[in-house]
Amino acid sequence: MTQRTNAKKIWLVNRDFQLRYTGAGLAAGLVSTLITATLILYPLFQFKIITVGFFLPWPIFACIFAAAALNAGVQVAFGIVITHKVAGPMFSLIKYLRLIEAGRWNVKMKQRSGDDLQIIVRHVNDMSEGLVTRVARDLKQLEEIKERILAPTGEIGERDLIVAGIERLIAKMTARIESK
Repeated sequence: MTQRTNAKKIWLVNRDFQLRYTGAGLAAGLVSTLITATLILYPLFQFKIITVGFFLPWPIFACIFAAAALNAGVQVAFGIVITHKVAGPMFSLIKYLRLIEAGRWNVKMKQRSGDDLQIIVRHVNDMSEGLVTRVARDLKQLEEIKERILAPTGEIGERDLIVAGIERLIAKMTARIESK
């Protein structure tokens, strides 16, 4: 029987980025609501369909504010969901690029369906695979050099220093490839 973990989904993975763009979307939504309300109410007043004194009646104000609040709620929800599809991969990309920078080249980014930036994730994974392939090829060449040096010719002291240096290099490169 498999256990299911109820992992909590984090929607604000890059809070500043997501809130900045959600706020811009919210502002655009509220401005569009006010413009729409003005475009609807102006002709009604102009053609004397609605005749009121200096102030609008409270039901009209209530409808305008309800529309603005509903629009704001929808804008914030969509803004968080949409920016999550960009901010999540960006956050993950930065994390994996830092691992590669630290010398852990054999890393694979996970792709979530529906995320934007999937092409970048594929290219980062290809880059990581390319690094590992090249280093593996270099390791093979170093092993061949080591075998040649260990052949029964040459001075023993000099040969031991060279072999020790190459073994350290081999160990370091192997650790970078095998780290996960």
